[in-house]
Amino acid sequence: MATIWGLPAVACARTAANANLFVDIPAMSLPSSVTAIVTEGWSQKGVGSGRYVFDPRVDRAWVQRFPRSSAITVDGRGFRLDQVGGNVRQYGAVGDDRHDDTAAINEALSRGGTVVLPGPATYRVTGRLLMPVDTTRLQFEASVTLHTSAWQFRGSQIPFGNAIHVTGDDCEIAGAGPSSIIRNDRSDANGIGFLHCGGGRVSGLSLQGGKDRLSAITDDTFQSGISIVNDPASNRRGRISRTIIEDCTISEWMQYGINLYGALVRDVVLRRNTITLNGQTDDRESVGSGIAITRGVGPIEIGNNTIARNKGCGIFISSAGVQIERVVIVDNEIAYNGLEGICCSEERNFGAVAAIGVRELTISKNRIENNGATGVRAGTYDGVGSITGLSILDNRIANNRKSGLLLQANADPARGVDATVSGNQFIANSDYGIVVGLNRISLRHDGNRFDRNRRGDSVDHRSGTARRLIDR
Repeated sequence: MATIWGLPAVACARTAANANLFVDIPAMSLPSSVTAIVTEGWSQKGVGSGRYVFDPRVDRAWVQRFPRSSAITVDGRGFRLDQVGGNVRQYGAVGDDRHDDTAAINEALSRGGTVVLPGPATYRVTGRLLMPVDTTRLQFEASVTLHTSAWQFRGSQIPFGNAIHVTGDDCEIAGAGPSSIIRNDRSDANGIGFLHCGGGRVSGLSLQGGKDRLSAITDDTFQSGISIVNDPASNRRGRISRTIIEDCTISEWMQYGINLYGALVRDVVLRRNTITLNGQTDDRESVGSGIAITRGVGPIEIGNNTIARNKGCGIFISSAGVQIERVVIVDNEIAYNGLEGICCSEERNFGAVAAIGVRELTISKNRIENNGATGVRAGTYDGVGSITGLSILDNRIANNRKSGLLLQANADPARGVDATVSGNQFIANSDYGIVVGLNRISLRHDGNRFDRNRRGDSVDHRSGTARRLIDR
Protein backbone atom coordinates (compact mmCIF):
# COMPACT_ATOMS: atom_id res chain seq x y z
CA MET A 1 0.00 0.00 0.00
CA ALA A 2 1.26 3.48 -0.82
CA THR A 3 2.13 5.64 2.17
CA ILE A 4 2.50 9.32 2.92
CA TRP A 5 4.25 10.64 6.03
CA GLY A 6 4.80 6.99 6.95
CA LEU A 7 1.03 6.33 7.13
CA PRO A 8 -1.31 4.50 4.71
CA ALA A 9 -2.42 6.78 1.90
CA VAL A 10 -6.07 7.87 1.68
CA ALA A 11 -7.99 6.90 -1.44
CA CYS A 12 -7.87 9.36 -4.33
CA ALA A 13 -10.38 12.18 -4.37
CA ARG A 14 -13.76 11.62 -6.04
CA THR A 15 -14.18 15.36 -6.62
CA ALA A 16 -12.15 18.44 -5.79
CA ALA A 17 -13.10 21.89 -4.58
CA ASN A 18 -11.23 25.14 -5.05
CA ALA A 19 -10.31 27.57 -2.29
CA ASN A 20 -8.62 30.88 -2.71
CA LEU A 21 -6.27 30.32 0.25
CA PHE A 22 -5.31 27.67 2.78
CA VAL A 23 -6.40 30.00 5.58
CA ASP A 24 -9.92 29.99 4.10
CA ILE A 25 -10.41 26.23 4.55
CA PRO A 26 -11.78 26.40 8.15
CA ALA A 27 -14.65 28.58 6.90
CA MET A 28 -15.65 26.16 4.12
CA SER A 29 -18.56 23.73 4.17
CA LEU A 30 -18.14 20.84 1.75
CA PRO A 31 -20.26 17.84 0.76
CA SER A 32 -18.88 14.40 1.50
CA SER A 33 -18.22 13.84 -2.19
CA VAL A 34 -15.45 16.44 -2.08
CA THR A 35 -12.25 14.79 -0.93
CA ALA A 36 -9.66 17.31 -2.13
CA ILE A 37 -9.18 21.07 -1.98
CA VAL A 38 -6.89 23.00 -4.34
CA THR A 39 -5.73 26.43 -3.14
CA GLU A 40 -4.19 29.39 -4.93
CA GLY A 41 -1.95 30.30 -2.01
CA TRP A 42 -1.40 29.96 1.74
CA SER A 43 -2.41 33.42 2.96
CA GLN A 44 -1.78 35.33 -0.27
CA LYS A 45 -2.79 34.44 -3.82
CA GLY A 46 0.04 33.06 -5.91
CA VAL A 47 2.27 32.23 -2.92
CA GLY A 48 2.23 28.70 -1.50
CA SER A 49 -0.56 27.06 -3.47
CA GLY A 50 -1.25 23.44 -2.58
CA ARG A 51 -3.50 20.43 -2.76
CA TYR A 52 -5.17 19.18 0.44
CA VAL A 53 -6.85 15.78 0.78
CA PHE A 54 -9.58 14.61 3.11
CA ASP A 55 -8.21 12.33 5.81
CA PRO A 56 -10.43 11.01 8.63
CA ARG A 57 -7.40 10.96 10.94
CA VAL A 58 -7.20 14.76 10.84
CA ASP A 59 -8.86 15.86 14.07
CA ARG A 60 -8.29 18.84 16.33
CA ALA A 61 -5.24 17.23 17.92
CA TRP A 62 -3.75 16.68 14.46
CA VAL A 63 -4.40 20.31 13.49
CA GLN A 64 -2.94 21.53 16.76
CA ARG A 65 0.24 19.61 15.92
CA PHE A 66 0.32 20.65 12.23
CA PRO A 67 -1.54 23.95 12.06
CA ARG A 68 0.14 25.13 8.87
CA SER A 69 -0.61 22.13 6.69
CA SER A 70 -3.97 20.82 7.93
CA ALA A 71 -7.40 22.26 8.71
CA ILE A 72 -10.95 21.25 9.64
CA THR A 73 -13.90 22.65 7.71
CA VAL A 74 -17.08 24.07 9.25
CA ASP A 75 -18.75 20.70 8.92
CA GLY A 76 -15.95 18.91 10.81
CA ARG A 77 -14.08 17.32 7.90
CA GLY A 78 -10.27 17.22 8.17
CA PHE A 79 -7.91 17.97 5.28
CA ARG A 80 -4.11 17.84 5.12
CA LEU A 81 -1.45 18.82 2.59
CA ASP A 82 -1.09 16.04 0.05
CA GLN A 83 2.72 15.77 0.15
CA VAL A 84 5.80 15.36 2.31
CA GLY A 85 8.12 18.35 2.59
CA GLY A 86 7.77 20.75 -0.31
CA ASN A 87 8.09 24.50 -0.67
CA VAL A 88 8.15 26.28 2.71
CA ARG A 89 5.72 28.89 1.36
CA GLN A 90 3.10 26.12 1.38
CA TYR A 91 3.44 26.21 5.16
CA GLY A 92 3.13 29.98 5.43
CA ALA A 93 6.77 31.09 5.25
CA VAL A 94 7.02 34.66 3.94
CA GLY A 95 10.73 35.27 3.34
CA ASP A 96 10.67 39.06 3.75
CA ASP A 97 13.17 39.20 6.69
CA ARG A 98 10.42 40.69 8.90
CA HIS A 99 8.01 37.83 9.59
CA ASP A 100 9.27 35.01 11.79
CA ASP A 101 9.37 31.91 9.56
CA THR A 102 10.59 29.47 12.21
CA ALA A 103 7.29 27.63 12.72
CA ALA A 104 6.59 27.36 8.99
CA ILE A 105 9.99 25.87 8.15
CA ASN A 106 9.91 23.50 11.12
CA GLU A 107 6.51 22.15 10.13
CA ALA A 108 7.80 21.55 6.61
CA LEU A 109 10.83 19.70 8.03
CA SER A 110 8.86 17.67 10.56
CA ARG A 111 7.75 15.03 7.99
CA GLY A 112 11.08 14.67 6.20
CA GLY A 113 11.38 14.56 2.43
CA THR A 114 12.81 17.46 0.44
CA VAL A 115 12.07 20.93 1.81
CA VAL A 116 12.80 23.89 -0.46
CA LEU A 117 13.62 27.47 0.52
CA PRO A 118 12.67 29.33 -2.67
CA GLY A 119 14.35 32.57 -3.64
CA PRO A 120 15.01 35.34 -3.87
CA ALA A 121 14.11 35.68 -0.20
CA THR A 122 15.44 36.19 3.32
CA TYR A 123 13.86 33.87 5.87
CA ARG A 124 14.04 35.16 9.43
CA VAL A 125 14.40 32.40 12.02
CA THR A 126 14.31 32.99 15.78
CA GLY A 127 14.38 29.38 16.97
CA ARG A 128 16.22 26.20 16.05
CA LEU A 129 15.27 24.46 12.81
CA LEU A 130 14.89 20.77 13.59
CA MET A 131 15.69 17.89 11.23
CA PRO A 132 14.71 14.74 13.20
CA VAL A 133 13.66 12.54 10.25
CA ASP A 134 16.20 10.38 8.42
CA THR A 135 17.19 11.38 4.84
CA THR A 136 15.56 14.82 5.05
CA ARG A 137 16.95 17.31 2.52
CA LEU A 138 16.84 21.09 3.07
CA GLN A 139 17.44 22.80 -0.26
CA PHE A 140 18.41 26.48 -0.54
CA GLU A 141 17.73 28.02 -3.91
CA ALA A 142 20.01 30.79 -5.21
CA SER A 143 19.63 34.24 -3.61
CA VAL A 144 18.28 32.80 -0.36
CA THR A 145 19.44 33.96 3.07
CA LEU A 146 18.50 32.18 6.28
CA HIS A 147 18.77 34.96 8.89
CA THR A 148 19.17 33.17 12.23
CA SER A 149 19.05 34.45 15.79
CA ALA A 150 18.22 31.04 17.12
CA TRP A 151 19.77 30.42 20.53
CA GLN A 152 21.65 31.99 23.43
CA PHE A 153 23.96 30.16 25.79
CA ARG A 154 22.57 30.20 29.35
CA GLY A 155 25.20 28.02 31.02
CA SER A 156 23.81 24.70 29.76
CA GLN A 157 24.21 22.69 26.56
CA ILE A 158 20.52 21.70 26.68
CA PRO A 159 18.78 22.39 24.39
CA PHE A 160 21.82 21.97 22.17
CA GLY A 161 22.67 25.15 20.32
CA ASN A 162 22.51 24.57 16.57
CA ALA A 163 20.59 26.93 14.29
CA ILE A 164 19.93 23.96 11.98
CA HIS A 165 19.78 21.04 14.40
CA VAL A 166 20.16 17.64 12.73
CA THR A 167 19.35 14.46 14.67
CA GLY A 168 18.11 12.33 11.77
CA ASP A 169 20.52 10.07 9.88
CA ASP A 170 21.80 10.82 6.36
CA CYS A 171 20.28 14.29 6.15
CA GLU A 172 21.42 16.94 3.68
CA ILE A 173 21.57 20.73 3.70
CA ALA A 174 22.35 21.92 0.18
CA GLY A 175 22.78 25.34 -1.37
CA ALA A 176 23.12 26.64 -4.91
CA GLY A 177 26.44 28.40 -4.37
CA PRO A 178 27.67 31.65 -2.76
CA SER A 179 24.24 33.33 -2.80
CA SER A 180 22.77 30.57 -0.59
CA ILE A 181 23.56 32.02 2.83
CA ILE A 182 23.17 31.17 6.50
CA ARG A 183 23.71 34.47 8.33
CA ASN A 184 24.09 34.39 12.09
CA ASP A 185 22.78 37.44 13.95
CA ARG A 186 23.85 37.68 17.62
CA SER A 187 23.19 33.99 18.28
CA ASP A 188 25.57 31.71 20.19
CA ALA A 189 24.39 28.71 18.16
CA ASN A 190 26.44 26.80 15.62
CA GLY A 191 25.25 27.40 12.09
CA ILE A 192 24.64 23.70 11.30
CA GLY A 193 25.02 20.91 13.83
CA PHE A 194 24.80 17.13 13.53
CA LEU A 195 24.22 15.75 17.04
CA HIS A 196 24.67 12.04 17.89
CA CYS A 197 23.31 10.90 14.51
CA GLY A 198 24.32 9.21 11.27
CA GLY A 199 25.69 12.32 9.59
CA GLY A 200 24.89 13.44 6.07
CA ARG A 201 26.03 16.17 3.68
CA VAL A 202 26.44 19.96 3.62
CA SER A 203 27.21 21.62 0.29
CA GLY A 204 27.10 24.84 -1.67
CA LEU A 205 26.48 27.24 1.21
CA SER A 206 27.99 30.41 2.60
CA LEU A 207 27.89 30.31 6.42
CA GLN A 208 28.48 33.76 7.91
CA GLY A 209 29.11 33.85 11.67
CA GLY A 210 28.68 37.54 12.46
CA LYS A 211 31.47 37.48 15.04
CA ASP A 212 31.61 41.28 15.27
CA ARG A 213 28.21 41.26 16.98
CA LEU A 214 29.12 38.58 19.56
CA SER A 215 31.24 37.92 22.61
CA ALA A 216 32.81 34.47 22.91
CA ILE A 217 31.33 32.12 25.50
CA THR A 218 33.46 29.83 27.65
CA ASP A 219 31.98 26.64 26.13
CA ASP A 220 33.64 26.33 22.71
CA THR A 221 31.14 23.60 21.72
CA PHE A 222 29.16 26.46 20.21
CA GLN A 223 29.64 29.55 18.02
CA SER A 224 31.07 27.52 15.11
CA GLY A 225 30.01 27.29 11.49
CA ILE A 226 29.47 23.53 11.32
CA SER A 227 29.55 21.16 14.29
CA ILE A 228 29.55 17.36 14.23
CA VAL A 229 29.29 15.86 17.72
CA ASN A 230 28.76 12.12 18.10
CA ASP A 231 29.81 10.37 21.28
CA PRO A 232 29.05 6.70 22.08
CA ALA A 233 27.74 7.61 25.53
CA SER A 234 24.92 9.63 23.95
CA ASN A 235 24.31 7.58 20.79
CA ARG A 236 23.08 4.18 21.89
CA ARG A 237 22.38 3.12 18.31
CA GLY A 238 26.06 3.56 17.53
CA ARG A 239 25.40 5.28 14.20
CA ILE A 240 28.57 6.70 12.66
CA SER A 241 28.51 10.33 11.51
CA ARG A 242 29.61 9.74 7.92
CA THR A 243 29.51 13.29 6.62
CA ILE A 244 30.66 15.22 3.56
CA ILE A 245 31.14 18.99 3.76
CA GLU A 246 31.99 20.44 0.37
CA ASP A 247 31.99 23.64 -1.66
CA CYS A 248 31.11 25.88 1.29
CA THR A 249 32.49 29.20 2.50
CA ILE A 250 32.63 29.29 6.31
CA SER A 251 33.67 32.64 7.71
CA GLU A 252 33.57 34.94 10.74
CA TRP A 253 32.50 32.42 13.40
CA MET A 254 33.70 33.09 16.91
CA GLN A 255 35.15 29.65 17.72
CA TYR A 256 35.76 27.27 14.77
CA GLY A 257 34.89 27.06 11.14
CA ILE A 258 34.29 23.31 11.50
CA ASN A 259 34.32 21.44 14.82
CA LEU A 260 34.52 17.61 14.84
CA TYR A 261 34.15 15.90 18.23
CA GLY A 262 33.55 12.32 19.34
CA ALA A 263 34.53 8.71 18.70
CA LEU A 264 31.61 8.11 16.31
CA VAL A 265 32.59 10.98 14.02
CA ARG A 266 34.17 8.83 11.32
CA ASP A 267 34.45 8.70 7.54
CA VAL A 268 34.26 12.49 7.28
CA VAL A 269 35.30 14.29 4.09
CA LEU A 270 35.99 18.04 4.02
CA ARG A 271 36.73 19.21 0.48
CA ARG A 272 36.82 22.36 -1.64
CA ASN A 273 35.76 24.62 1.24
CA THR A 274 37.01 28.11 2.07
CA ILE A 275 37.39 28.48 5.85
CA THR A 276 38.48 31.96 6.74
CA LEU A 277 38.38 34.86 9.21
CA ASN A 278 37.12 32.77 12.14
CA GLY A 279 37.90 33.99 15.66
CA GLN A 280 37.97 37.45 17.19
CA THR A 281 41.50 38.66 17.90
CA ASP A 282 40.62 40.89 20.85
CA ASP A 283 38.38 38.31 22.60
CA ARG A 284 40.33 35.99 24.93
CA GLU A 285 37.65 33.27 24.93
CA SER A 286 37.59 33.07 21.14
CA VAL A 287 39.70 30.14 19.89
CA GLY A 288 39.29 30.89 16.22
CA SER A 289 40.78 27.82 14.52
CA GLY A 290 39.69 26.89 11.03
CA ILE A 291 39.10 23.18 11.78
CA ALA A 292 39.16 21.46 15.19
CA ILE A 293 39.42 17.65 15.47
CA THR A 294 39.16 16.21 18.98
CA ARG A 295 38.22 13.20 21.04
CA GLY A 296 38.43 10.09 18.93
CA VAL A 297 37.59 11.37 15.47
CA GLY A 298 38.67 9.50 12.33
CA PRO A 299 39.10 8.49 9.58
CA ILE A 300 38.95 11.98 8.04
CA GLU A 301 40.04 13.37 4.70
CA ILE A 302 40.69 17.12 4.44
CA GLY A 303 41.43 17.98 0.82
CA ASN A 304 41.58 20.95 -1.56
CA ASN A 305 40.41 23.50 1.02
CA THR A 306 41.58 27.05 1.60
CA ILE A 307 42.08 27.56 5.34
CA ALA A 308 43.30 31.09 5.83
CA ARG A 309 43.35 34.16 8.07
CA ASN A 310 41.81 32.49 11.11
CA LYS A 311 42.72 33.80 14.56
CA GLY A 312 44.13 30.50 15.84
CA CYS A 313 45.46 27.44 14.03
CA GLY A 314 44.47 26.51 10.53
CA ILE A 315 43.86 22.91 11.69
CA PHE A 316 44.00 21.81 15.34
CA ILE A 317 44.12 18.12 16.34
CA SER A 318 44.10 16.62 19.85
CA SER A 319 42.85 13.24 21.07
CA ALA A 320 41.42 14.64 24.33
CA GLY A 321 41.81 11.13 25.74
CA VAL A 322 40.18 9.09 22.93
CA GLN A 323 42.32 7.69 20.09
CA ILE A 324 42.27 9.63 16.82
CA GLU A 325 43.42 7.76 13.73
CA ARG A 326 43.72 8.00 9.97
CA VAL A 327 43.54 11.71 9.35
CA VAL A 328 44.69 12.75 5.87
CA ILE A 329 45.37 16.42 5.12
CA VAL A 330 46.19 16.78 1.42
CA ASP A 331 46.37 19.52 -1.22
CA ASN A 332 45.17 22.38 0.97
CA GLU A 333 46.24 26.00 1.14
CA ILE A 334 46.82 26.78 4.83
CA ALA A 335 47.99 30.36 5.11
CA TYR A 336 48.03 33.56 7.18
CA ASN A 337 46.51 31.93 10.27
CA GLY A 338 47.37 33.56 13.59
CA LEU A 339 49.06 30.51 15.13
CA GLU A 340 50.28 27.25 13.58
CA GLY A 341 49.17 26.20 10.16
CA ILE A 342 48.64 22.66 11.52
CA CYS A 343 48.93 21.82 15.21
CA CYS A 344 48.73 18.29 16.62
CA SER A 345 49.18 18.62 20.37
CA GLU A 346 48.71 16.13 23.19
CA GLU A 347 48.50 18.01 26.51
CA ARG A 348 46.75 17.57 29.85
CA ASN A 349 45.11 20.92 29.30
CA PHE A 350 43.32 19.42 26.27
CA GLY A 351 42.26 16.25 28.12
CA ALA A 352 45.02 13.95 26.84
CA VAL A 353 45.83 10.83 28.86
CA ALA A 354 48.79 8.46 28.98
CA ALA A 355 49.55 6.33 25.88
CA ILE A 356 46.44 7.43 23.95
CA GLY A 357 46.80 9.94 21.17
CA VAL A 358 46.93 10.35 17.40
CA ARG A 359 47.81 7.56 14.99
CA GLU A 360 48.35 7.70 11.22
CA LEU A 361 48.25 11.43 10.56
CA THR A 362 49.31 12.22 6.98
CA ILE A 363 50.11 15.79 5.92
CA SER A 364 50.85 15.80 2.19
CA LYS A 365 51.15 18.21 -0.74
CA ASN A 366 49.87 21.23 1.17
CA ARG A 367 50.97 24.84 0.89
CA ILE A 368 51.55 25.91 4.51
CA GLU A 369 52.67 29.50 4.32
CA ASN A 370 52.76 32.81 6.19
CA ASN A 371 51.25 31.51 9.42
CA GLY A 372 51.80 33.41 12.67
CA ALA A 373 53.72 30.65 14.45
CA THR A 374 55.21 27.32 13.26
CA GLY A 375 54.02 25.93 9.95
CA VAL A 376 53.46 22.43 11.44
CA ARG A 377 53.80 21.57 15.13
CA ALA A 378 53.41 18.04 16.50
CA GLY A 379 54.13 17.31 20.13
CA THR A 380 53.35 15.34 23.27
CA TYR A 381 53.63 17.11 26.63
CA ASP A 382 52.96 16.72 30.37
CA GLY A 383 53.68 12.97 30.31
CA VAL A 384 50.52 12.19 28.28
CA GLY A 385 49.53 11.35 24.73
CA SER A 386 51.35 9.82 21.78
CA ILE A 387 51.71 10.59 18.08
CA THR A 388 52.57 7.63 15.88
CA GLY A 389 52.63 7.14 12.14
CA LEU A 390 53.00 10.88 11.46
CA SER A 391 53.88 11.41 7.78
CA ILE A 392 54.82 14.89 6.51
CA LEU A 393 55.37 14.51 2.79
CA ASP A 394 55.88 16.78 -0.23
CA ASN A 395 54.59 20.00 1.36
CA ARG A 396 55.69 23.55 0.71
CA ILE A 397 56.25 25.07 4.17
CA ALA A 398 57.32 28.66 3.73
CA ASN A 399 57.45 32.12 5.27
CA ASN A 400 56.03 31.09 8.65
CA ARG A 401 56.87 33.37 11.58
CA LYS A 402 58.58 30.59 13.54
CA SER A 403 60.00 27.30 12.27
CA GLY A 404 58.66 25.38 9.35
CA LEU A 405 58.28 22.17 11.41
CA LEU A 406 58.56 21.63 15.18
CA LEU A 407 58.57 18.15 16.74
CA GLN A 408 58.51 17.81 20.54
CA ALA A 409 57.93 14.85 22.87
CA ASN A 410 57.77 13.46 26.38
CA ALA A 411 60.67 11.48 27.87
CA ASP A 412 58.61 8.28 28.12
CA PRO A 413 58.97 6.28 24.86
CA ALA A 414 55.32 5.17 25.06
CA ARG A 415 54.30 8.81 24.99
CA GLY A 416 56.55 10.11 22.24
CA VAL A 417 56.40 11.04 18.56
CA ASP A 418 57.10 8.80 15.58
CA ALA A 419 57.42 10.67 12.27
CA THR A 420 58.51 10.47 8.65
CA VAL A 421 59.47 13.80 7.03
CA SER A 422 60.24 13.52 3.34
CA GLY A 423 60.23 15.54 0.13
CA ASN A 424 59.20 18.85 1.69
CA GLN A 425 60.35 22.36 0.83
CA PHE A 426 61.24 24.52 3.87
CA ILE A 427 61.66 28.04 2.55
CA ALA A 428 62.22 31.40 4.27
CA ASN A 429 60.76 30.49 7.65
CA SER A 430 61.69 32.97 10.40
CA ASP A 431 63.38 30.37 12.61
CA TYR A 432 64.70 27.01 11.37
CA GLY A 433 63.27 24.86 8.62
CA ILE A 434 62.98 21.90 11.04
CA VAL A 435 63.38 21.85 14.83
CA VAL A 436 63.54 18.47 16.62
CA GLY A 437 63.18 18.72 20.39
CA LEU A 438 64.48 16.62 23.24
CA ASN A 439 63.22 13.22 24.33
CA ARG A 440 61.45 10.40 22.52
CA ILE A 441 61.20 11.38 18.86
CA SER A 442 61.68 8.68 16.26
CA LEU A 443 62.35 10.47 12.97
CA ARG A 444 62.95 9.25 9.42
CA HIS A 445 63.79 11.98 6.94
CA ASP A 446 65.07 12.35 3.38
CA GLY A 447 64.74 14.45 0.27
CA ASN A 448 63.82 17.69 2.05
CA ARG A 449 64.89 21.02 0.54
CA PHE A 450 65.96 23.99 2.67
CA ASP A 451 66.29 27.55 1.42
CA ARG A 452 66.72 30.87 3.22
CA ASN A 453 65.40 29.82 6.64
CA ARG A 454 66.61 32.62 8.91
CA ARG A 455 68.47 30.59 11.57
CA GLY A 456 69.40 27.62 9.41
CA ASP A 457 67.95 24.58 7.76
CA SER A 458 67.53 22.40 10.87
CA VAL A 459 68.43 21.81 14.48
CA ASP A 460 68.20 18.52 16.39
CA HIS A 461 68.25 18.55 20.22
CA ARG A 462 67.75 14.81 20.83
CA SER A 463 71.35 14.18 21.83
CA GLY A 464 71.17 16.93 24.41
CA THR A 465 73.35 19.15 22.24
CA ALA A 466 71.98 21.24 19.40
CA ARG A 467 73.26 19.99 16.07
CA ARG A 468 72.24 20.10 12.47
CA LEU A 469 69.82 17.44 11.27
CA ILE A 470 71.67 15.76 8.41
CA ASP A 471 69.27 14.83 5.64
CA ARG A 472 69.89 11.62 3.72
